[in-house]
Amino acid sequence: MRRLIERQKLEPRRADEKYGRILKLLNREHDENLHSDFLAMLLRPSTCGDFAYDLAARISGGKLSPRPKFQFVQREVILQNLGFSSASQEIGLRRLDLLIERDDAVIVIENKVLSTESESQTEDYALAVMEAYRWSEKPLHFVLLSPAGSIPRSSNFNPVSYGALRSMILEGVQLIPEVVKPAAMSYLASLDAVIGFSFAAAISQAQKFLEEYKNEQKSNI
Repeated sequence: MRRLIERQKLEPRRADEKYGRILKLLNREHDENLHSDFLAMLLRPSTCGDFAYDLAARISGGKLSPRPKFQFVQREVILQNLGFSSASQEIGLRRLDLLIERDDAVIVIENKVLSTESESQTEDYALAVMEAYRWSEKPLHFVLLSPAGSIPRSSNFNPVSYGALRSMILEGVQLIPEVVKPAAMSYLASLDAVIGFSFAAAISQAQKFLEEYKNEQKSNI
């Protein structure tokens, strides 16, 4: 365990020195879409082989098989294309950051870097996906990924921090194909820059919820 902790401390720095921070090189370390694109790459078996299955199992809480029969990753899936009969066109046009379909589960990942969850966002997403897969027996896993592991509004979503994601990547790093490893390790180093905003984001989220609670209490008086 001690070796793993030390490795987690040193690996990002070593990756930074050896590969550079790819998102920093692109001047887009806080670009939500680019982070999601890299995560999608790591989750695609066609690119990352067994590592993709392993990471999906870890990010969904370790409840899934690390060797499913298939794993299909989609980016920016529009809710209304899932068959979600929303009363609001605005909600229907919202996009899921990542939708992962496997033979044993469906995984939804909403990724936040600097922004916070908009009003009822995860609640709408959960409702849309549950409606779209209402005839399926597959378990649904919902993940809100953010630097600080922000608490989602929907109880169906589980929070995952960027620090936890970094640990998941490190734990399965030996499975990453050599041809992909430079890009993966460079992204790993880029995560550190975003993790630095974790505490500020957590405080901001707590203040936001506190303010909402106070306003709700006033309206009940």
